[in-house]
Amino acid sequence: MNTVLTVVLALLLTVFLAGVAIAEDHSYMLGGEGIYGPSISPGNSEGLLGQSSFSGWVESVDLSQGTLTVAPIPTDVTSPSILKGKVTLSTDETTSIKMCNDSVSLSDVNVGEKVDVMYHVKDGEFVAEGIDIAKNC
Repeated sequence: MNTVLTVVLALLLTVFLAGVAIAEDHSYMLGGEGIYGPSISPGNSEGLLGQSSFSGWVESVDLSQGTLTVAPIPTDVTSPSILKGKVTLSTDETTSIKMCNDSVSLSDVNVGEKVDVMYHVKDGEFVAEGIDIAKNC
């Protein structure tokens, strides 16, 4: 009886540990830290390199700094290049911001809106080249 109990407990422990390992390996599906995960920057941008555009939800807009923070929407959770966390992008005079094909300004971007962003990295910062506010026009 003790041998059977030991085997059953060993199997339960193995299944539990395997589940924890799988959950940790796929934590990006749940966003890692918090609801959308940690903020990322060019220094810790695992999954972001090689991409130049993504879609996501606006988390914040800082007009004084000319930045917006976007939580990327994973489109393929099995892809190793999935964006993880939040991305803070700066804007400059060349950034094109559109809503319903009309040019708008950063002040027209609202928290909670879905955006499509094209970007590049310049001097260690993510710089938005184009921001398209996804609205039904």
